[in-house]
Amino acid sequence: MRVYEPPPKNYESLSKDKKDAYHAEAAREWHAQKKMNGLDDAAGPLPKSAAGDIPLPNGMEDYGEVRNVSNDAVDDERPIDLKIARASAFAGEPIPSRPWLVKDMIPDRTVTLLSGDGGVGKSLVAKQLGVAVAAGKDWIGTLPESGPVV
Repeated sequence: MRVYEPPPKNYESLSKDKKDAYHAEAAREWHAQKKMNGLDDAAGPLPKSAAGDIPLPNGMEDYGEVRNVSNDAVDDERPIDLKIARASAFAGEPIPSRPWLVKDMIPDRTVTLLSGDGGVGKSLVAKQLGVAVAAGKDWIGTLPESGPVV
């Protein structure tokens, strides 16, 4: 797959209109390749140019480095076999107990949100919890489960 077409050898001597046309074509090709590969702009649409719907870059540095990319690595990946689970298979099964890092406050092995206004000590409390977990010591009047901390 080609990332973009290298500039013509006489790029510096081209008129502004010809440079704009070159950049517009390169942007069109870049967007087409992104669309072909299933990539979208996560930040939303790019700004529009006065000449049309393709943004006009400021120069070659807007396109990154020239390189050829091989799809060989993608072809070597094997699909993962996933087992299909039906919700009805869990009927009558006992509900597993919830593991807690700090009993009845912070669940273990799940995404947890620590929120508050800026400057109130969220980072300090999280660091203190990390030290208490790693050292197996008391944390604000509770004894968290000890274990590794990242």
